[in-house]
Amino acid sequence: MRFFGQNDNDTFTIGTGVNNTVMLAYKSCETFYVNQDPVELSYCFHDWADVVDYVAPNCQSTQNAHGGLCVADDRQWFIQVQTNAQ
Repeated sequence: MRFFGQNDNDTFTIGTGVNNTVMLAYKSCETFYVNQDPVELSYCFHDWADVVDYVAPNCQSTQNAHGGLCVADDRQWFIQVQTNAQ
């Protein structure tokens, strides 16, 4: 995500409507940005990476978890981090 932010455009747009999703994966980690708002949203890769940096180490199997969520205060979008099945 930081690579995209530094080498492309840090801001991305996610479409309108329910359950529009952007997914990125690296090794055994998958992360999703899910838009549940009826309007188009913009977010930046750097901030998304910061959320993953926080969620990933706190939501691992050592904590009896397999990922986690960061939900917006208005619940119109969320970021999910999980281990993919390889």
